[in-house]
Amino acid sequence: MLSKSHRARRARTQHSALSTQHSALSTQLYSRPAGLSPAETFSLKYLLLPFVIVGRFLFWVLFAFAAWLFVRHLRRQQNKAAPPPKASAGAVERIVACDHCGLCLPESEGVRDGEAFFCCDEHRRARR
Repeated sequence: MLSKSHRARRARTQHSALSTQHSALSTQLYSRPAGLSPAETFSLKYLLLPFVIVGRFLFWVLFAFAAWLFVRHLRRQQNKAAPPPKASAGAVERIVACDHCGLCLPESEGVRDGEAFFCCDEHRRARR
């Protein structure tokens, strides 16, 4: 097992090695190669890089918007293809109550016996 001072010394050594590597890397990335003037190292691609990034972002935003519009259009077309059945204005049916049990139902679904109206044939027979 390592002593506390030995572990601290090892951590400092590792930290200094990492900081040396970082400084060497940053020097390579941000410094101009020897013998070249600033005009020679300047590149139009670095000037246009932010526009390229924003352009790609806008492309994907517009692509998603177009896909949303397309899906919305398809859903509306499906809704138009199968319109709900329309009830005509003159087809309002009268609702009547069964004389035996009092159940209310449309007149066309029940059974009429003279002036009396019943919900089923059993109730009509039971009334007699």
